[in-house]
Amino acid sequence: MYSKNTVCLNGEFIPVENAAISIQDQGVLYGAGLFETIKVEKGFPVRGSLHVSRLFSSTDALNIAITFNRDEIEQMLEKTARMNGLDKGALRLTLTAGSSKVMPSIFITTRELPYSEQSLEKGIKAGFSEIRKNKDSMLSRHKTLNYYENVIAKGYARKKGWNEALFLNQEGNITEGCTSNIFLVRNNKIITPGIDSGLLPGIIRGLIINSLSNSNSSVEERSVSPEELLSAHEIFATNSLIGIMPIVSIGNIVIGNGIPGPITRELNNSNILSK
Repeated sequence: MYSKNTVCLNGEFIPVENAAISIQDQGVLYGAGLFETIKVEKGFPVRGSLHVSRLFSSTDALNIAITFNRDEIEQMLEKTARMNGLDKGALRLTLTAGSSKVMPSIFITTRELPYSEQSLEKGIKAGFSEIRKNKDSMLSRHKTLNYYENVIAKGYARKKGWNEALFLNQEGNITEGCTSNIFLVRNNKIITPGIDSGLLPGIIRGLIINSLSNSNSSVEERSVSPEELLSAHEIFATNSLIGIMPIVSIGNIVIGNGIPGPITRELNNSNILSK
C-alpha cells in the first residue's frame, strides 16, 4: 500500500487536502487543458519521457502555455512517486490552461492500476457506446480535459457489465475505446483504426506500430467497420496502464474462441513494450 497523500502542485509537494487551483482557470471553466496517465513500476514512471513529449506537442498544437520544462516535469513525476511510496501504480499529470487572470497550473496525483494480472490472462469484455466521436475535431488527437464523453461511456459500460466502451465516428467506423486504442487480428494480420478515424494516438499504440513496422507482422492502419471488428479472430486494447489487454467479447458476440488469441499472447510475451 502507499499513502497517496502528497500531490505535486506547480512544483510544490503538499498534502492532497491542501491542493487547490483558481476558479478563474480556463481548465475549470471550459476544460481547457491536458493530461497524461503514466504507469509506475518499481517506483519509476514508465515511458515518462514519451508522455511528457506528447504533452508538449499538444501544448504547441492547442496554444496552451506551460511554465516548466520537460526535465523539470520528469523530475516532478519521479519525486511524486517516491514521496507517496508508490512502487506500482499510476501517476496522473494534469495541465490547466490558466487565463488572463491566473497562471496555468500543473499538478500530479497518484492512483492504483485499473486491472489485475487475472484480467490479462482471461481478457476483458467490451461493447459499443451510443456516443459518436467527431473524427474531424482537432481535439480527438489530443488528451484534453474535455473528457466527459469518455466518462459517460465508461459509466455506461459498467452498467452493462463491460470493462470498456468502444466509440464509432460519425461515419460509423471504429475510433477507439473510452480509455484505450483498439487492434484486431484477421488472418494473422494486425489492423488498427487510422488516426484520421478520430482517435488519440496512444503511447502503446505507437510502440506496437513502430516495433512491428519492419517485420512480417507490420500493422495496417485504416478504417475499420463494426462488422469487421466483430468478425475478427482476435481483438486487444492498449493503453499505458494495461499494456496489451485481450478483448474476448463485444456485447453478446464472442471474439474468436472467447480466450486471448495466440498473436495477442505472443505480443504480451515479447519485449515489445520494453523498447
